[in-house]
This record gives sequence, C-alpha cells and structure tokens, in this order.
Amino acid sequence: MAQTTKVKEEGAGQQRPEFKAATGTRYALDKAFTVVVTIATLVGIAVLAVLLIDVFRDGASRLSWSSSRVLRRRYSQRPLG
Repeated sequence: MAQTTKVKEEGAGQQRPEFKAATGTRYALDKAFTVVVTIATLVGIAVLAVLLIDVFRDGASRLSWSSSRVLRRRYSQRPLG
C-alpha cells in the first residue's frame, strides 16, 4: 500500500508537506542507500588501483636512475619563463 504525502495548511495560506512514512522504512532505505554507495565507491577505487598497478608494471621496466638524472639536468638548464 503506497503512502501519499499530505499537505498541511498553515496560517497565511502557506502549505508544508506532512510526511507519514514509517520510520523503519526510512531507516531501511537509508541503510540500503549507504550500502549501494559504499559498494560503488569501492568498485571505483578498485578499478583505479588496477589501472595504477598496470601502468606501474608497464612503465617500471623503462625507468632507471640515469634517465631521471638526464631529465633533471635537461630541465635545470632551461631558462625559466
């Protein structure tokens, strides 16, 4: 059985909704929403972690200390601006 929202008349013609939803229903919906959002967030973080690990594994073999020194030297000789 669906519950409807009634409008309560107040003074000066103002109206405000009068909610009659059960507290238990609102609590259950809140918990369900929290679970869904938490799962979605964890899935997003897991996908980002997999991508970062994949990029690191592909690129780690191409990095060396000598390449970082060359880049540092190249950028330190460039004029600023």
